[in-house]
Amino acid sequence: MSLFLAVFIIVSGAYAVIALSNAHNMLYIEKQEEAARLHYEAFQSKSDTLNYTINNNYNNKSVEIEVLKDGIVIAKTDNILSVNFKDKDTGDVGEGTINFYNFKDTLTSSQYVEIINYLEETPDADESELNGNLRYELVCREFYFDDEQIIPKRVEIVITNDINTWYAQDEKVKSFKLNVDKTKLNNTGVYKSGDMYKNVIDRDFVLDKYRNKGLFEQVEKIENGKEPVSNGSSEIKVSPFEFIFFQFDTVGRIYYSFDSPYNTSDEGELYEIKYASSYNILDVCLLNILFASIIIFLFFLIVGYLITRLSWRSIATEIEQEKIRLDMTKAMAHDLKTPLFIISGFAENLREDESFEKREHYTDVILEQSRHMNNLIHSMLDYSKFESDDFELKKSEFSLLALVLEAVEKYHDDRIEKSVYGDISVFADRNLLTTVVNNFIDNALKYGSKKNPIEIEIKENRLSVSNSLEKEITDEQIEKMWKPYSKLDSSRVSTGNGLGLAISKRILELHNFKYGAKTNKDQITFYIEF
Repeated sequence: MSLFLAVFIIVSGAYAVIALSNAHNMLYIEKQEEAARLHYEAFQSKSDTLNYTINNNYNNKSVEIEVLKDGIVIAKTDNILSVNFKDKDTGDVGEGTINFYNFKDTLTSSQYVEIINYLEETPDADESELNGNLRYELVCREFYFDDEQIIPKRVEIVITNDINTWYAQDEKVKSFKLNVDKTKLNNTGVYKSGDMYKNVIDRDFVLDKYRNKGLFEQVEKIENGKEPVSNGSSEIKVSPFEFIFFQFDTVGRIYYSFDSPYNTSDEGELYEIKYASSYNILDVCLLNILFASIIIFLFFLIVGYLITRLSWRSIATEIEQEKIRLDMTKAMAHDLKTPLFIISGFAENLREDESFEKREHYTDVILEQSRHMNNLIHSMLDYSKFESDDFELKKSEFSLLALVLEAVEKYHDDRIEKSVYGDISVFADRNLLTTVVNNFIDNALKYGSKKNPIEIEIKENRLSVSNSLEKEITDEQIEKMWKPYSKLDSSRVSTGNGLGLAISKRILELHNFKYGAKTNKDQITFYIEF
């Protein structure tokens, strides 16, 4: 998991770097195109409407523009609000602009402060009025319209919300009459908004927050000491993610009058156009980076979890196998110690006792214990052989009934009873499957009641060996019986080495045969399904 966390951080970081780089390139190209569009749009206008054209088209907080003639600024972006006010009689008056400084000059200091105080507060409201973002707004009730410029004459503070769409729905708080110098107007009449129109003057505009100022100053400050850019475009880095694109062009401007296409009053004059725009590359791709990081994190989390789970299973298997090895070592030591102790003791007796009858008895015991040790060692070798990964089965097709009959013939025990309901053709290792059947029968004869029969049954795709029990056993004991060196008799005085069922289990697993043991009252049944 730690490894995958490190890889996740590297991959996410690489993706973020690529995404930010792509966003940077995209925004830089957009700013170049925007500067080119400005050049085209601005110089299609008359000289006296150039200021309006620039502010109307670039009315946002991230752009600053200046147009200079002979080193004098004749047009620039300013705190100018583009609006579309309506008159109650004529309807749509058309687009116009309100210059912040001209607007503020028509207000007294006390009027401006009072308007700001209203706009920066939230009105008190009853619970029924809380719905709809209750707020103060400044609306224009009377205004002049003079050459694309709108000059408010009377404004009002109203209480409104998101639900109200008409002026008549708002609550009127206070009216302010502005001091407009009529002598500077070109004989324009007064326009009045009706109750259906809501000519809102934007709050941020009134608070002088409408435009981001000082982009050129930032460029000059950061570029201080370098050769000034006279023509062309470039950018500066303000912060790790914030940049200012700027472009300075010196152009010759020729204006063709609409009245006379051949009137070139401005012919040959040089203009300098300065454009600056700030942008943050993180704003463009932050959501994509977060979304991609979440997807990458989930992917690595799932992969890491799966690999960890598989690794844990492998570790758990190794732990279980190690436990089995320890149990086997203890059991082997116990099973080998007893016959060795007996052989050692009887060998000493054999050497010291000269009686022929006793010497024959000692010899028989030594031989019996030697055979027991030999069988135990062979069983241990067989189990180790089946546990090996490179062990290969020698499969062939044969009759299950024939195998069972051959196995039963080796036992001369009247308790064995056969029930056959057909024959099964089995594809398996015949010698190993014979070992399994023999182990089942040995187990039944060893632990079964001496009075009740041993039942061997072949039915459909199933072979079962059943015997009655002298005492009831639990499911836990049955599960334990399949483990190496495990005996039903915990005192370990019974015959056998405890490897028979463990070997049978391994053989059946190698064949992928379903097997098991189940009890019914005082009877236990071992079965194989083919």
